[in-house]
Amino acid sequence: MKVIYLKKEDLKFTRKNYSESLKSSISRIKIQIALKVKVVEDGYLVIDGHKRMTVINDLNLDINIPCLLINDFEKQGSTYWGSMNHH
Repeated sequence: MKVIYLKKEDLKFTRKNYSESLKSSISRIKIQIALKVKVVEDGYLVIDGHKRMTVINDLNLDINIPCLLINDFEKQGSTYWGSMNHH
């Protein structure tokens, strides 16, 4: 896993309902805990953080968003796992 910083335009997410307290918090201190994302063909897909992304979008914030890039082990193939497991 790796932390990267992205713009809201790079992220694909599902709109979710959120509380006013979340909106107030993000408007004051922005994003303190990284969103979890994975790489897709045309950007990054949010795995965890849909409410926070909805607030960022609604507030039209132009910020660098900390994102935790989740590895996609489906693309590694059997040689990857064969070299990792030695038991």
